[in-house]
Amino acid sequence: QPESCVQPTIIPTINTDGNYAHATIACQNGHVMVQFVATAGTTYHIETDLDEPAVAGSLLASDMRLLSSSTVDTEGGGTCEGNCIQEAQGDADHGMGESAFDFTCETAGTYYIQVMGEKGHTGHFRLKVNTV
Repeated sequence: QPESCVQPTIIPTINTDGNYAHATIACQNGHVMVQFVATAGTTYHIETDLDEPAVAGSLLASDMRLLSSSTVDTEGGGTCEGNCIQEAQGDADHGMGESAFDFTCETAGTYYIQVMGEKGHTGHFRLKVNTV
């Protein structure tokens, strides 16, 4: 497997209706990035959902970052430029693989969610965004 994966140049949009979107981190040290449009003054709950570890191909634990259009480097694989808005980490060793946080939007616009596998792991997972 390659050491890293580069995010596709077209970043898919996720709805903020609370429905799960399915995604897969296909290669070691890779990530998945989605975008959503946020409204100022609105609080959003963002979370990953992982299948039971016994299900073949499931991600064991997820790490997640929230980035704004001014702090994301989409051509550089979606990395933070030292300025993520929020971060959350799962921990498979302690049975808490999902990552989640609430985000209250101060400035309306497009925001990016980057999901990585803990310790560079691969696998599939679900992601949802809903208003609180």
